[in-house]
Amino acid sequence: ELPALNASGGFSNLVSVDALQEFRIQTSTYAPEYGRSPGGQISLVTRSGTNALHGTLFDYLRNDVLDANNWFADRRGLAKPKERQNDFGGVIGGPIIKDKTFFFFSYEGLRLRQPQVSTTLVPSLSLRAAAPPAVQTLLNAFPIPNGIDQGNGLAQFTTSYSDPTTMDAASLKIDHQMGKVTMFARYDYSPSNNIANLGSSEPNNPRPTLFNTRTLTYGATWIVTPTMTNEFRSNWSRQDGATLLTLDSNGGAVPFSPSVYPGNFPQQNSFFEVYVAGVTEILGRNGEGTQGQLNFVDNFTWVHGNHQFKFGVDYRYLFPSALSRAADLDVLFLTTAAAQQGLAEIATAARSPRVDYAYSNFSAYAQDTWKLTQRLTATYGLRWDLNPPPHGRNGTTLYAANDTNNLSALAFATAGTPLWNTQYSNFAPRVGLAYRLNESGTNVIRGGFGMFYDLPAGAISNVVILSPNVVSGPTLLNVP
Repeated sequence: ELPALNASGGFSNLVSVDALQEFRIQTSTYAPEYGRSPGGQISLVTRSGTNALHGTLFDYLRNDVLDANNWFADRRGLAKPKERQNDFGGVIGGPIIKDKTFFFFSYEGLRLRQPQVSTTLVPSLSLRAAAPPAVQTLLNAFPIPNGIDQGNGLAQFTTSYSDPTTMDAASLKIDHQMGKVTMFARYDYSPSNNIANLGSSEPNNPRPTLFNTRTLTYGATWIVTPTMTNEFRSNWSRQDGATLLTLDSNGGAVPFSPSVYPGNFPQQNSFFEVYVAGVTEILGRNGEGTQGQLNFVDNFTWVHGNHQFKFGVDYRYLFPSALSRAADLDVLFLTTAAAQQGLAEIATAARSPRVDYAYSNFSAYAQDTWKLTQRLTATYGLRWDLNPPPHGRNGTTLYAANDTNNLSALAFATAGTPLWNTQYSNFAPRVGLAYRLNESGTNVIRGGFGMFYDLPAGAISNVVILSPNVVSGPTLLNVP
């Protein structure tokens, strides 16, 4: 439920390798205490300091010096793209107050260069020569073809390159023992970025993706009696993300100047796309936003005979923001013939305002884990999920739609109308059985039944003002 991924798609921004003590993955028939999604449930436990001062260092290195060139690059006579992987870091933990307070610090850094070889289509030399000067400026932003001319205004282009990724992840955890209560607080900070060339479709269109993850977690475990335990967890997290689109000179391309934007659209906050019969070049700000979260969980456990009863509540408040974009400009030459004539069949202009919204989720559950025999265990119980619709923040108004089953009558509802009706009857019974075939427990048969209420929130922030029209290419653009 955290925005858990870094720029390369992993979750090492939440916990580095050497700071992870244990993890658990459940994919089905899990207990009522887990909810909000019928998919996998992942639990991570991080390491803590002890009375002894300990630390480790590590470094994993890979380099293309010891690798052969990619077969496709070698066949085309292309240079071997760089391959670098340097994953390094360390941890240190120890006492602050002996037997009472401990610290644990971790750091992991990643410097990665991933080699790529791609073949795509670009405007042919003959199409560039035949197009009007204004359109030539756009076509020359594509790489110069180095392969077979398809005879339809397009030609092959093959290239090799490397996609760089950088990540840093640092965390500090403090544990404190106070009688029957054990407390901890952990702060994590992890910026990461990745520049992924769009490769097979846009070979000179690097796409920088920037993520910045921060989390602060507090937990307390109270041993009430030898058979009763209460656990409390709270979390604040925020992830800032942005994706940009740029042009480079790969393959002899000549990136067009941002001056192609009409004068009333700010270049630094706009998006511009040129499409020519299946190939695309994009320049500008693709997307930017934040995801914030507050989460509070409390679980009470009581062990009685062959039963382990568990009761709990879970509240989460999400407050994402999608930042504004002054202009989205698209110029589409659906055929190479249209590009040769300098006529764009479709040209659109849109604006994306800033959207701030929030929504809450509340859950409660009761369950029992009953050890029927030495080998057979049953887990059963009931969960209740409450998912009200989102609401706007900072002046944002969210609009619902009426008659969504009848497109001819589709219209916006009155401002303030909830995006959906809150369901108060989301009761989810669960039951699961686990039978050990042998004493060691290496072979287990599992089965169960459960109801799940997935989160209803979707792409509710895609609010744009769209003004499509058909124009000739040069009249929309300010091409020198």
